[in-house]
Amino acid sequence: MTGPGVFVFTEDGVRFFASAESAAARIRAAELHEGHYDSFIGLDGERFTPRAVGRNRFDLEGTGERDLVALAALLTHYRDRAGFAADPRDPAAVAAELRVQAKASRWPIKILRRPRAGGRHRAGTALRRTRG
Repeated sequence: MTGPGVFVFTEDGVRFFASAESAAARIRAAELHEGHYDSFIGLDGERFTPRAVGRNRFDLEGTGERDLVALAALLTHYRDRAGFAADPRDPAAVAAELRVQAKASRWPIKILRRPRAGGRHRAGTALRRTRG
């Protein structure tokens, strides 16, 4: 099932995953049954179909059909919604741009440190007003 990557087309746009496994891990059962996912197509044009392997778990199975023309047509259709500038006839360029967009849109994670014991403000203390 591992391959060069998979485009996942949804009603919201298109996302690119590095492998069929990583794309399958993001499939939600409720969204699949509601028709949220339009198509799963590999970077090489191979179509994939979701197959349930447990409760709320899916695999993407390759159908063996390769259609780069259909992939280019879908990328052209989703171009405005997804907001990429790459040529839809070059799926590798689109995938690269979608990866950059996904990386840039991730929420920055910062580890918050607790104040040191000898610091200016100690945990559990508050500034008090003094009476004059």
